[in-house]
Amino acid sequence: MQLGQWAEAGIDPRSCALIYVAHSLPESLIRKGDPYETLTRTTVAAVHRKVRNTLAAKGLEPWLDNLLSHREVPLAFQSKVGPVKWLGPYIDLETKRLAADGCRCLMVQPVSFTCEHIETIVELDIELQATARVAGITDFRRGGALNLEREWLESMAAELASRAFKVEVKPHV
Repeated sequence: MQLGQWAEAGIDPRSCALIYVAHSLPESLIRKGDPYETLTRTTVAAVHRKVRNTLAAKGLEPWLDNLLSHREVPLAFQSKVGPVKWLGPYIDLETKRLAADGCRCLMVQPVSFTCEHIETIVELDIELQATARVAGITDFRRGGALNLEREWLESMAAELASRAFKVEVKPHV
């Protein structure tokens, strides 16, 4: 885990940040009752608990608590299109803000993407990384999407089987 590597290398956590990033959605859809934002925030909170527990097991929780991005759930959104208001904060603006506050090491973790595609490879790896570098961030990292993670694929297969065929699928151990 990149955060653990930075912590173990003795990098000042006040120069490091973690941001989870999700695809944005027009706010008008949320106001009409779309549960996307709530579900995304619930997912991010669960992922962040796992990150915290992993670092705590290594004695690095105090380091995590001093990250520049430290707040309950550091979440930003990407892929805004058109003139309507979308969910924010926007990842590019958050990246610039963090850099202005002294961030030099930034870890961006996509949470609403099931596989690598144009929005992770181009928008994050190329465009956001360029934005980060221009803003003064010298170490930009991006975590991977789920892709072919066995546990995730098995959970999706189980959910599909349950909903479509009313059968229970037990994961392999």
